[in-house]
Amino acid sequence: MDTGPSEPESRMPRALLPLLRLALAVAVLLPVPPSGQPAVAAEVTVTMVTDGPGGRFRFEPAIVRIRPGDTVRFVAHDPIHATKSIPGMMPAGAAPWWGEMGKPLEVTFTVPGIYGFKCPSHYTVGMVGLIIVGDSAPNLEEARALRHPRMAQEAFDRLFADLAATDRR
Repeated sequence: MDTGPSEPESRMPRALLPLLRLALAVAVLLPVPPSGQPAVAAEVTVTMVTDGPGGRFRFEPAIVRIRPGDTVRFVAHDPIHATKSIPGMMPAGAAPWWGEMGKPLEVTFTVPGIYGFKCPSHYTVGMVGLIIVGDSAPNLEEARALRHPRMAQEAFDRLFADLAATDRR
């Protein structure tokens, strides 16, 4: 025996009922990680800095740790900076990127591993950084073995040392 709509449905326009039912069905089917929290991609901002408290011609932060599916947004403080992936410092299957000078760029990372990046204009003065995607870095040794101009090499050596020090903790 149908007694009519339930109390909440009686206050809702009939046209919205199918949408509400669909939304509830989708919510029930969404994957939930073991922590009980819904999976949500994060966005991290990396600033391209000409001169700041941390020094000249640098990315802040210079090392970024993210999960697969997260996005890094590169933002230039000055129009003289851009970001570019470094061939040989990306995991197999990862897409390279190259931003425009002075323009923000968003890159979503789906392949786990280590990514090296640079400011094409300031690479030779050591304006480089690392992105670590996921818990493993299958391309770590290849990325470390790549050679760079002297100041970029010194900057990468420091970044890899910092990375190793934080991984030991």
